[in-house]
Amino acid sequence: MFKRTAISFFYLILAAVNTYGQSIDFSMLDTIPTTYEKVIFLSLKMERLIYTSTEQAVEVASKINELTANEENVVIKGIALNTEGMSLFSQKKLDESVVKYLESLTLFAKMDSTRYMSKIYNNISGSYATSGDYQGAID
Repeated sequence: MFKRTAISFFYLILAAVNTYGQSIDFSMLDTIPTTYEKVIFLSLKMERLIYTSTEQAVEVASKINELTANEENVVIKGIALNTEGMSLFSQKKLDESVVKYLESLTLFAKMDSTRYMSKIYNNISGSYATSGDYQGAID
């Protein structure tokens, strides 16, 4: 358990490194053993990039889509759809972001994953609120 926590913490530190204005170097992904951990690492990076660099957010979403193109794992697919929605949000494509969030929500609802569902509901609300549809954010 400690080893897994330490590894996750290491990836979190890597994700926090400021790469604003630079193209993302994805070579560090070769050091991450599983697709799941790679996707988690990139999704943490995405959470920061949607507010700081649209171009990098698009790069990260593209990389996640590449990594998960043939993925069967429902959790990984759900995270990929959520990060694609975040990328669309950062591009101000708010309606399209909601569509991706809803696709992701459908997958996580089947698993009754309240952790991911709450993050996705938050993202949906953010898209509606950003568009000025405050009632939609509440609904």
